[in-house]
Amino acid sequence: MAVVIREAEVLSEVPQCRLLILIMSYWKWALRVLGCCVGRGGQYCCRMQLFFRNWKDLNIVLEQLPALQCPFCGAGGTLIRYGFNRGYITPVRRGIRAQRIRCKLSPRRKGCTVTFCLRPSSYLPRRCFRAKGLWAFIQQLRTGRSIKAAWENSGIPLSLDTGYRLYRRLALCQPILRTNLWSRAPPKKSGAGSALRQVFDHLIEVFGDECAVRAYQEALQRDFLAIA
Repeated sequence: MAVVIREAEVLSEVPQCRLLILIMSYWKWALRVLGCCVGRGGQYCCRMQLFFRNWKDLNIVLEQLPALQCPFCGAGGTLIRYGFNRGYITPVRRGIRAQRIRCKLSPRRKGCTVTFCLRPSSYLPRRCFRAKGLWAFIQQLRTGRSIKAAWENSGIPLSLDTGYRLYRRLALCQPILRTNLWSRAPPKKSGAGSALRQVFDHLIEVFGDECAVRAYQEALQRDFLAIA
């Protein structure tokens, strides 16, 4: 037994073996999550609200957290608060961006250990500006302004390079946005403008002209800038 332990210690010192051990650990966790799903009738994901109108509505759900099911493995009674997602809530101010939730693994209840976030719909995941700023940028693009002019008039105090990256991201999101908007209502027949401009027009048709980005996230429970 001591010889086997010693051999494992020697192997862990080799970089290639460390990588192999890491991969094996990951697949062990993935198989445990899959096992939880199969054990619950194959329901891999159940519905759970991730975007909320405000922090007050979010806190109401947090009070009911022990009675909710994990949206990844379907286990009940395993969800716990797991701290906060902190960062820049504006380009110049730091704060709490989201509430982190974890599906805990205990001897009595087998959770999948996945961590996810609940946040107000006015916050964009992994962005230091909010939905209001993104919507201002989109509205400027709809008027036919150039990317440079639209970014400078959006009110987001970040570099122009960020504006160009955001425009490319919107172009990548265009198929996802189009599909999700179709699930709510078909667009009016119009061939005017680029494909991205048509998506923006469809977005206003479905959610109105008042911060449609926020309304999109709250209604569809999807990150507006998601590409998958």
